[in-house]
Amino acid sequence: MPVDSSGHGSKKRKRKDSTDRERSHDPLLGLEQLQMNTLRRYKKYYKLQTRQGLSKAQLVETVNKHFISMPVNEKEALTYFIYMVKTNRNRLDNKDAGNVNNNNNSDESSRDSRMKTENK
Repeated sequence: MPVDSSGHGSKKRKRKDSTDRERSHDPLLGLEQLQMNTLRRYKKYYKLQTRQGLSKAQLVETVNKHFISMPVNEKEALTYFIYMVKTNRNRLDNKDAGNVNNNNNSDESSRDSRMKTENK
């Protein structure tokens, strides 16, 4: 067992970097379960260059390589996730990007518009 500077034994686990995780193939993604149409839409959305007539397995491989290579700011993603869980909302609720509380303000905005009308 290695000994540290204080004379005590030390067992430190080596922590994986995010770059180590990127390099490892994650078989749990399950992209092969997606429909061919979904894979094609992903390819089109991210403008992935491939030859025509790819088999599903080849398209899954291409999409998987691209997906794994995408950088993720883990701190930002976790913070946003926790915020959305605590406010009991999801990303699809934000139809109007300028209005942060889109669903929560419906009563307030209608009341405000009534007050403006009454004050005229």
